[in-house]
Amino acid sequence: MIDAPVARCRPTRALIDLAALRHNVGVARRHARGRRLCAVVKANAYGHGLGEVAPALQAAGVEAFGVAFVDEAVALRALGITRPIWVWGSTLTGCFDAIVKHQLVPVLGNLAQADALVAACRSRGLRLRVHLELDTGMARLGFGDAALEALLAAMPQWQPHLQVDGLMSHLAVADLPEDPFTEQQGAAFAALCGRLHSHGLAPTTLHLANSAGTCRAAVVGPRTPQAFVRCGLLLYGMQPLRGHHTADLRPVLALHSAVVALRDLPPGSPVSYGCTYRTPAGGPTRIATVPMGYADGYRRDFSGRAAMLLHGARVPVVGTVCMDMCMLDVTSLKNVELGDPVVLLGSQGNQTLAAEELADWAHTISWEIVCGIAARVARQAVDGAA
Repeated sequence: MIDAPVARCRPTRALIDLAALRHNVGVARRHARGRRLCAVVKANAYGHGLGEVAPALQAAGVEAFGVAFVDEAVALRALGITRPIWVWGSTLTGCFDAIVKHQLVPVLGNLAQADALVAACRSRGLRLRVHLELDTGMARLGFGDAALEALLAAMPQWQPHLQVDGLMSHLAVADLPEDPFTEQQGAAFAALCGRLHSHGLAPTTLHLANSAGTCRAAVVGPRTPQAFVRCGLLLYGMQPLRGHHTADLRPVLALHSAVVALRDLPPGSPVSYGCTYRTPAGGPTRIATVPMGYADGYRRDFSGRAAMLLHGARVPVVGTVCMDMCMLDVTSLKNVELGDPVVLLGSQGNQTLAAEELADWAHTISWEIVCGIAARVARQAVDGAA
């Protein structure tokens, strides 16, 4: 997070609406059908700012936090987060002391991880709480059918050192409701949990559904055992099911900047790197410069495709997006002045630019849009739309 006096030197900032965040927690709980809520705050809270988001989520009552790596979990503890923190990334080697010191819950996905933790616990005379990841078709991390026998053979040796409190898996296509693979994964998860239970392992903290899965009754229905749902996108106010308006969500993040330069150019004038855009015939074109570029996460893919909001209207991004700047054609607007506020993501007047639309322009997904907002863009928490 950039110091406030320094951040004021630049008009570009990300506004984090804590009222919207609290609203989305309520939406997630309604969809979760009584399951408890793990807030996924990896990758700087999906680019929203860990320091702004995590304390607000704890105050809103979420029961656990999820991150990818130990350093993210340590940062949460430094922010005063006292709830359980699950770490499901694969890089646990060398982090044992931090895991113990900060009372983290590692999620194990292979026997090598488990062996390393057992050895560390044995040498220190400790017993560590862990979760196991079961691979139901993601083929990324976790114990699948092929590894289950080896897992069951190894587990008796763990007992003095590792306490398995939870089982989890990860859904691959939950954002595509028409794809039957999600239901297949749910059935596979239930079957794997049942096999482990038949061998005497009966942890109560089961979790499978991500944001998209949470919004699907078939995934959070009674046939799929789970005590928690893990929500990221849903909490940040972005629609988790592709092509579907699933829930009454409120976007948490808005990107604001301002006009820092204006010029009137004759027809045929080149604009920005590569001279890929030239002003049209028929009269002068008014070009406004905004201090936001690809080094801030405003992608080069937006060149000639995107729009921003100025005076409550959409105006096109023209020319190539630069590292620190981009340009707008504001010829259609009257009385544009230096310092006029510009919205790159969010609402102004009756117009809205959603993360999903920016993702379409860049041929990507909304996750990548918000996670890509650079650290040098100051985050500013607000309570209600600003």
